[in-house]
Amino acid sequence: MTKWISQKDCPSTTDAAIKRTAYLAPLAEQVKQAIEAYLTQHTTAKDVTLEVCERVGREALEQIGPDVNASRRNTDFGLFVAQKLVEIYGDTRVLTLRQNDGTSAQTRSNHRPAVDWVTAYTPHLVLPVTSAGIHRILLDTSVVRQLIHDDTDALDRVPLEAAPR
Repeated sequence: MTKWISQKDCPSTTDAAIKRTAYLAPLAEQVKQAIEAYLTQHTTAKDVTLEVCERVGREALEQIGPDVNASRRNTDFGLFVAQKLVEIYGDTRVLTLRQNDGTSAQTRSNHRPAVDWVTAYTPHLVLPVTSAGIHRILLDTSVVRQLIHDDTDALDRVPLEAAPR
């Protein structure tokens, strides 16, 4: 069984993880650009790791980490992609597919022939910006009206109901 876990609850951005992927730092801008380009067309980002692997390419990874074995380098690069997702979108919007224990990453088999050097990858989701912030602001405004202005009927039902869900 698998479940989507927020990067806030089980981060890929621990000090140890960042140290482990530090040698990939020269690829950061290229990775961010690949992520942003992919997410303009695919809003959930489930295959973003494969997309970034395809855009960056095996050769660039081999050049950046020639002393790291291929399996470890690929794993580190997947972790690096997750770190960049969090950097761009925040830890509350990035979810990672994890095993039932909630901590171990759940991988999927690669289905892209263009990145045949990747055997498996960990899917991620990037949640859209929701209307939760709008609801929170409207509710807070209502509380202010109730407390400060002594308005007993301060709930803005129409804007709340009209807000996107």
